[in-house]
Amino acid sequence: MRSSIERRSWLSFNGSMLACLSGEVNRKRGNFPGGLHGLFRWRLVTNQIQSRPLVVLIGLEPTPAAAKRILVVDDNRDMCALMRVALEGAGYEVRCALEGSEALAMLNGSAADLVITDIFMPGQEGFETISRCKAEFPQTRIIVMSAGTVPGMKHDFLATAGLLGVGATLRKPFSADQLLDAVQEVLR
Repeated sequence: MRSSIERRSWLSFNGSMLACLSGEVNRKRGNFPGGLHGLFRWRLVTNQIQSRPLVVLIGLEPTPAAAKRILVVDDNRDMCALMRVALEGAGYEVRCALEGSEALAMLNGSAADLVITDIFMPGQEGFETISRCKAEFPQTRIIVMSAGTVPGMKHDFLATAGLLGVGATLRKPFSADQLLDAVQEVLR
């Protein structure tokens, strides 16, 4: 379980050149000098004497042999982009689709280990996407995300999605840590 005290961002680095906000704990997959590779947790601190940045490696988690493939399905482009950053930063291969029929076409072209889908989208909505995905791609695991309700209705659609045998449900808004914890649990 990730500590809620640690703040994380997923940022790029090239070799040993790291970019981050000072004092934050960060995670990034990659290679470091000396043959180390994997998902690194590191902290950038300022040397008080010379005012130069100092990278302190505080942990290493091995990178899986093959990155798990995740397909995110949401009509909100910003949500897709945020999820892509969090998931790719954790070492997953991520593709995005804006609605269910686009997602199924992508799955026909290249399988995914996990589909994370919203419920309410234009075109093919989440319930039909879940049903077709389970029928056509039974090996693919599914996480459903939604605010759960529709204004003016008391029915909790996220609870209904949970009854369809999906791996997990996420109520919007959720944090990157909640997303990564759900993904890790479902892909076990």
